[in-house]
Amino acid sequence: MLRNKSLLAFSITLIAILLLSLVGCITINQAGQQPDNEESGAVTEQESNQANQPIQSTQPTQSNQPNQPIQSTQPTQSNQPNQPIQSTQPTQSNQPNQPPSQPPPTQTTIANWTGTWQCGQIKMYLSQTGSQVTGWYEYQNGRIEGFATGTTLVGTWSETSNSGDIQLTISADGTSLTGYYRFGSSGDWDGSWSCTRTSTAQPPSPPPAQVTVANWTGTWQCGQTKMYLSQTGNQVTGWYDSLNGKIEGFATGTTLVGTWSDSSNSGDVQFTMSADGTSSTGDYRFGSSGDWDAHWSCTRISTAQPPSPPPAQAAAINWTGTWDCGNWGKMYLIQTGSQVTGTYEYQNGKIEGFATGTTLVGTWSESPTYSPPDKAGDTQFTLSADGNSFTGYWRYGSSGNWTGTWNGTRMQ
Repeated sequence: MLRNKSLLAFSITLIAILLLSLVGCITINQAGQQPDNEESGAVTEQESNQANQPIQSTQPTQSNQPNQPIQSTQPTQSNQPNQPIQSTQPTQSNQPNQPPSQPPPTQTTIANWTGTWQCGQIKMYLSQTGSQVTGWYEYQNGRIEGFATGTTLVGTWSETSNSGDIQLTISADGTSLTGYYRFGSSGDWDGSWSCTRTSTAQPPSPPPAQVTVANWTGTWQCGQTKMYLSQTGNQVTGWYDSLNGKIEGFATGTTLVGTWSDSSNSGDVQFTMSADGTSSTGDYRFGSSGDWDAHWSCTRISTAQPPSPPPAQAAAINWTGTWDCGNWGKMYLIQTGSQVTGTYEYQNGKIEGFATGTTLVGTWSESPTYSPPDKAGDTQFTLSADGNSFTGYWRYGSSGNWTGTWNGTRMQ
């Protein structure tokens, strides 16, 4: 019996030792899983009191809730893989099927206005960039500015002393235009504006604004014909001693653009004065369109106000006949139309000129050279009312004062 009790006590002691060893292992294991508190010196009282409590957090994590998906107050692509990304501003990428809010504007074909346009006696030069059109015309420093829409050009015109609105419409084939202008920017149209296109090339640049207008007043020797011009402002009028010739035009800078007319024809004329104002070159044509027909070159022999033109359509007196000219001897003249040619006895002299009314304006020349400065010059004769005598003047060369008188009496 005692033996059994001893055996029971030994067993109990052994079990107790085993249990104590097991508890010690568990304690050591738990101590290895706690955070290292050596830096803080010891486990705090709160950690000690909560050592056997499960870790709690206001935000569950994967470590203490392994079976729950991670939750967030802001869903993302990683935790909501089946939800599309949302944005307060839709874009083309997340709204591919949405059409634009406004359709594109309809494109209108704009006519090309670039080129040179003949507008009556005046040329207009236009240049176009996109829908903007600018240009100039040969009258009082004229300028054009506007915008083209389809076949219509709406804008403004301006000159030295006036300005206003303009509206032009180009033809379907682009070769002509019609339109209207007015002074100022309101009210009815004051007149029409019609032009024919003569070139589609880029036109020349306009002359500088407010360019000084050359003075054309004076007498000009144009071959065998004299031209007499008078200028008021930029308006130039005059006449020339052939077939009752007349000149009318407008000066812009050194250019004179206008018309000529005589007893049988008429047309356009264009002169350009030299820088020193002593000569001019130009062209003329019959009618108001087409190429120029010939050149017209002149030399200025006087800047004085010229004589008034003879009466319009004055009948030319017949200078044909033999004339006694005193020291010059006999002079023999023949007239064809307004042209007069002849000879005189002194040094085999020759006469050439044009008759206008009772006036014969021309040149004389003598042997041996028949040329200036000593053997040629100008003459001007005036026939008496009865046609039986004339008085006149002559000079060396084509400029300066008259050198002497030249009178004659009709012999037959």
